[in-house]
Amino acid sequence: MNGLIESVGGNIISLPFTYALGWFSAAIYRWVRLRGHRKLWMPFIKGRKLAIVVTDRHYGTSPKVSVTEVIAFSDLRSEINKLSCEVELFVGSDIDLKDLKKIPFICLGGPSANPKTKVILDSIQNLPVSYDESAKNFLYCGASYKENVDPINKETLRDYGLIVYLPAFEKDNISPLPAMIIFGIRGVGTQGAISALINMGSLRDFLARHRKQSCYAFLEFNKGDARGPCKVVHMDAF
Repeated sequence: MNGLIESVGGNIISLPFTYALGWFSAAIYRWVRLRGHRKLWMPFIKGRKLAIVVTDRHYGTSPKVSVTEVIAFSDLRSEINKLSCEVELFVGSDIDLKDLKKIPFICLGGPSANPKTKVILDSIQNLPVSYDESAKNFLYCGASYKENVDPINKETLRDYGLIVYLPAFEKDNISPLPAMIIFGIRGVGTQGAISALINMGSLRDFLARHRKQSCYAFLEFNKGDARGPCKVVHMDAF
């Protein structure tokens, strides 16, 4: 009888230890797995709060917010939440950058659909990649980069995405803040750029190494490409 009591008592005592050991092991695994992600996003998450400014269907020439843009935002928010950082959502036409005060921010969507993306792009000097709003294409090294859409089913076969990171964006008397803009010609390019940030180790490592400098990544996305859906056209500091 005493042996049974001792056995039961030992099992009860061991349960909290086993639970704690399992929790600790899982925490270590998550920390190691997300180490590269944490290095990339450190300028944005160290204050435990990040603003994401999204497109507005009532602004500019964009008639609606695409499904791919919604997915892009959802994927980005999930990525940031994994790093124990709170995400605040703002619509581009409803927020003044001065209202963000000391919150780092990321703008999703191009200058035709997100006025804050336009403000940032217009303030940047020496960015080698530019976006032509009227022609809806990127310009880089004298070449034009255009989307390719299936004429029958209107499916996007090729799109491009641009990621621009600024370690200390300062405008209109706001404090210098880490800022990033991410957009494509279409929502496919925006979603593809977010996916590349999350899943492409070489891109994360490049941006993490240059997080004290302004830098950019210009990406190409091709549906059905055997080499992979994402190709880096060029990435560099500027």
